[in-house]
Amino acid sequence: MINNKVDVIALQETHTTDEADLQKRGYIAGYTLIGAINHKQYGIATYVKNDIDTANVVYRSHLNNIEILATTKDNVTIINVYKPPNANWENPPDMGTFKLARWRKDYTPDLSITSRNTLDGLTIATRHIFGDFPHSQHRPVLLEYGLKVPLVHFLPKPRWNFRKAKWVEYANELDHVIQWIPPTVNCYERFIGAVKATAYKHVPRGFRKQFIPGWDESCTELFEEFQKTKSNNDTDNLINALNTKRKQRWQETTEKMDFKYSSHKAWGLLKRMGAVNQGSMKQHTTNPNQVATRLTGMSKLAMDKEHARIIKSELRRRKKALEPHTSLGADFSLEEINNALRKTKINKAAGYDEIYSEFLKFSGPKTRAWLTCFYSEILRSGQLPKLFKRAKVIALLKPGNDGLDAADFRPISLLSVPFKLLERIILERIQPHIEKLIPVGQAGFRENRGCEEQVLALTTLIEAGFQNKLKSSAAFVDLSAAYDTVWRHGLMYKFSKAIPCKNLVTLLENMLTNCRYQVFMGCKGSKWRTANNGLPQGSVLAPTLFNLYLHDIPKTKGLMFQYADDIAIVHQIRELKDGSNTLNDGLATLGDYFYKWRLKPNPTKTEVCAFHLNNKQAYEELEVVFNSVQVQHSFKPKYLGITLDRSLTFKEHIENTTKKLHSRINIIQKLDGTGWGADGRTLRTATLALVYSTAEYGAQVWCNSTHTKKIDTQLNIEMRIVSGTVKRTPTQAKESALSNFEGTKEWRENWTSTDAENSGLVSDPNKGVEGMDLPRDVWSVLNRIRTGHGRCGSMMSKWGLKDSPTCDCGHDNQTIHHIVEDCPKRRFNRGIEGIHAANNEALEWIRELDIAL
Repeated sequence: MINNKVDVIALQETHTTDEADLQKRGYIAGYTLIGAINHKQYGIATYVKNDIDTANVVYRSHLNNIEILATTKDNVTIINVYKPPNANWENPPDMGTFKLARWRKDYTPDLSITSRNTLDGLTIATRHIFGDFPHSQHRPVLLEYGLKVPLVHFLPKPRWNFRKAKWVEYANELDHVIQWIPPTVNCYERFIGAVKATAYKHVPRGFRKQFIPGWDESCTELFEEFQKTKSNNDTDNLINALNTKRKQRWQETTEKMDFKYSSHKAWGLLKRMGAVNQGSMKQHTTNPNQVATRLTGMSKLAMDKEHARIIKSELRRRKKALEPHTSLGADFSLEEINNALRKTKINKAAGYDEIYSEFLKFSGPKTRAWLTCFYSEILRSGQLPKLFKRAKVIALLKPGNDGLDAADFRPISLLSVPFKLLERIILERIQPHIEKLIPVGQAGFRENRGCEEQVLALTTLIEAGFQNKLKSSAAFVDLSAAYDTVWRHGLMYKFSKAIPCKNLVTLLENMLTNCRYQVFMGCKGSKWRTANNGLPQGSVLAPTLFNLYLHDIPKTKGLMFQYADDIAIVHQIRELKDGSNTLNDGLATLGDYFYKWRLKPNPTKTEVCAFHLNNKQAYEELEVVFNSVQVQHSFKPKYLGITLDRSLTFKEHIENTTKKLHSRINIIQKLDGTGWGADGRTLRTATLALVYSTAEYGAQVWCNSTHTKKIDTQLNIEMRIVSGTVKRTPTQAKESALSNFEGTKEWRENWTSTDAENSGLVSDPNKGVEGMDLPRDVWSVLNRIRTGHGRCGSMMSKWGLKDSPTCDCGHDNQTIHHIVEDCPKRRFNRGIEGIHAANNEALEWIRELDIAL
């Protein structure tokens, strides 16, 4: 209680018979008893802190074993109510305030109520239930009343403010300094020192220890006044001022959101509101050393020793025979450096050398020329700076896991930015040669290929089987830590065959040998470890090298669909039994291949499924064994983010997508209100990025499902939010406010044939309507006039919110058309078409309109 600064304590079930009994058993240090109702079975009591002298009991009642004790402190009334635990609350909390140990059930028989009429009638209170209390089945409940003043603390870690950097001065000075540093591996640390020293001069760096959101000079004056007077009125004035300022800041923040010029800031706001999955916040017992030990163990898996000996011997022979390649091993050019820098993303974490991508991306021509010579020297010598081979591994908890096992975490490597730039340059050279070797069935990380295309290819094959009365047996193979188990010698053997260049082979082997890494979970770090196998997740080269590592995966009797390490085998048969046999043979072949090349399949997470239209066999399961383990038969397997089912109805996938859309729409709703919020263009961009991207993922796969209306409903709700129109607005009318951007001929024809009210205002739906940059209140009214649906008398009467649809001008039906075109009190001289143009005259008329449409 002392730690939580509790002012008033309300106790229930004191079990005291009189005041003397209560004084003897109910003494609480630092608090004074001001009122109690004694009862040998129940009983309540109220205490206040010793330094509070304005509290008084104003009401007490004890009828039918229901005890009520009301206490006032200044303008606050605390009512302590107790009744026996024989009734359930209508909306019970997540955890009850009373734990019945015998039956192991929670109840909430305790009730505390605070009431106060201030802050514009708002009651701001929060409740927190603590854990079990010693020697009692009751749990303490902490009630906090009043507007909290959040004090935000920052870690004492300075950060670069790249938005306020003077990049021109930075580039000029670095170009002047860099000419005194030789472009060699041994001078890399001097290069880092020059970059940092120059950045310190031209890029602001620092941190704020703490601050209160919304606090300004007026709040400081009110707080100083309160410290002098200790008056509740001054407290109310301070809280009101701070609350008003925070509301204003929120409205300004949403109205200034702009994805075109400051998308990073906009996305940051959406992430903080929960639009992006930021991982589980559950407590776990796994430490960084356990994750690091697992990574080391995964790189030392058992394999076929004879096969390993042959591969190592062949690799040594090939390395001796290799010669420098005229084009692949040539020095890097300035054009290659510039092209790699253009593709380098900003706002990314730095490696151990603390060089950020911004430092290189905004560098001058002499610095880029230095990098060209530096990387060319690395290619010729095959040597790397020590910092290039150090990685900071961040362990992220995988979705849906509890974090009790090291395997529940995904290791993401933060590598040196200059090292990743070197990787990107090498990738541009080797990718065309490697692409020729990758099988067509592999779609992962390849140009013009994607997840949706791969799922579509899979489902198209299954549907073709339906047409031919065939059943499709499928196995979805799971590989454990696929990148971390890549065998270095095996990869180098395949790389030397694909890229016959001594310089690149030597350099790549150095890049993958004796790499040092440290695992971090929050502020805790593991001991330094050494890795000689595996590909770091976060490396630019890793996806392409992994595709090369699997390019010779053996063919099976069925068709194989790959997306990086996600592998699906599909075979079409007449009888399910034949499908089981075929999958057994295929998985056995893959098992031998994985063992030879030291990859670790996970039979417990591998799934099989049978796709067919025979309802009599709906619950028959395939019997498949993988590495001597019975494979689980799943009736609803998930492949590349899309949930499949036996007959490809996609019911569960669409239902799950609908739930995601609902939660994301709630995020968008936080960006606007009835008369305030972000402008239409910002809302539209956020909607396309958050809502439509989720809704349309894999649409070409499930678009013919009978359940797609569930997604359409959510999209209609979102269109209503963006356009500011009312719920009963027809869909086509809402689309008129959102029209624009890459329409098709079919969409244009559908629009011209619609009978929506005022559809003639939009002649070409491929062109955006006027007013998307207007304030939220004006934009909403404008679209309600365009659609003919708003809070006019006619609509309000239909909705049962108004007795009569008449207009105050005497007309018997107040429609939006009447208001704009005919009403003698309000009509706009240029009519609805003039309003649609959204010029200054029309906007002024909307602002002066006396009806809240």
